[in-house]
Amino acid sequence: MALELVQTQEQQLKMTPALFQAITLLQYNHQELTEYIEERALDNPLIELERPFDRYEQPIPSGGWDRTADSRTDILEATVSNQQNFREDLSAQVRLLSLSGAVRRTVQYLIEALNESGYLMMSESELSSMLDEDEATIDQAIDILQSLHPAGIGARGLTECLLLQLRAQGHDESLAACILQTQPEVFVNGDWEHVKNQLNVTDAALTAAIEQIRALNPTPIQDSVKEDDYIVPELTIRKNGPKYEVFLDQDDLPVIHIDNDYYQQMQKYEGATAKYINQKYQEVLSLRQAILQRKQTMSSIAQTFIHYQDAFLDYGRFYLKPMTLKSVAETIGVHESTVSRAVKHKYIQTPQGVFEFKQLFVRGGPKDSTGEATPYKIKQWIKRMIDDENTSQPYSDQKLSELLAQQQSINLSRRAVAKYRKTIGIPSSTRRKKGE
Repeated sequence: MALELVQTQEQQLKMTPALFQAITLLQYNHQELTEYIEERALDNPLIELERPFDRYEQPIPSGGWDRTADSRTDILEATVSNQQNFREDLSAQVRLLSLSGAVRRTVQYLIEALNESGYLMMSESELSSMLDEDEATIDQAIDILQSLHPAGIGARGLTECLLLQLRAQGHDESLAACILQTQPEVFVNGDWEHVKNQLNVTDAALTAAIEQIRALNPTPIQDSVKEDDYIVPELTIRKNGPKYEVFLDQDDLPVIHIDNDYYQQMQKYEGATAKYINQKYQEVLSLRQAILQRKQTMSSIAQTFIHYQDAFLDYGRFYLKPMTLKSVAETIGVHESTVSRAVKHKYIQTPQGVFEFKQLFVRGGPKDSTGEATPYKIKQWIKRMIDDENTSQPYSDQKLSELLAQQQSINLSRRAVAKYRKTIGIPSSTRRKKGE
């Protein structure tokens, strides 16, 4: 076979250092961006930083943010748990597993959805609606998450957390597990004599089971909590007359200046020195451009949020409308991943309080009389109906399903209603029933 030269054309997407830096900075939160700027200043002799005074001195009260605050300088600090380390550890464990793309993406989303104690406080139906995945994929992803270390991670409640730990120890068929599965109310009423008679066990066996349960950890990631991380909202939405305005306050970021005198002095050199100093000069310009682009992208996302969520800003979370990363990305003309990076680990101050920005992105649920209902709205309707029920004849999940259809034009199965009810901590109708 003769050898011949063939010329072909092909398109390749190459990420330049400037593009990589812009993407990296977009996903940094306020503290991480500050640290990155200071690192670059150490590596670049042309960078001079102007560091502002620290203006955040007062801790956030336990009840949350003061909704009457109307100035960025009114923003207060709050000590929160360091969630990043345990998430990185879980992600590292997932990377070692052989999973399909859909399951892997879902597990990673579940990791991000865990609260500061390691619990997963979202139902399968909520997750299925939000991720547009079938419940079989959601269930598989939850099983994988709950198989990770530390044991108990990804539980939907305390009982499941303790059972997962017993399973990891090989004690999932022990007396302790049986008590948790069949007699969980004993930890409230303390009627251990009843449990002993019901399960027909000895005092010694019961004591051993109780000690085994007490040795378990109710908060799987308790040891990861730190006292030195603070909530500093980067975005603030305030009402100015009839309209809402967004403020991205970067006044407390180090301001980057170029040492032009030093740069001019180095221009007399040639060769490697000239190449080095020109490279550093371009790095400063690129860094400043990336920071500006980050600010513009976040401001555009916040402006779109105001457009979508004016009712939420006026009246509260019950009026939060369905809004996805994709819909916002299409509105501002960027890729969905850009919006995802921009809102990740960022906090936003609104007239309704301070929220982690990504928590305000919700997919639509079933249709109601006004359009798509969010999971939060559905749970609030269920809670209101149960609050108003006759406690001697509480509503069954089937009855709640029928009432939702009648009152809100929402069609949910009995099973879906039960899952929503459980996520807000409301027991079944049997346990809610009281005497006449």
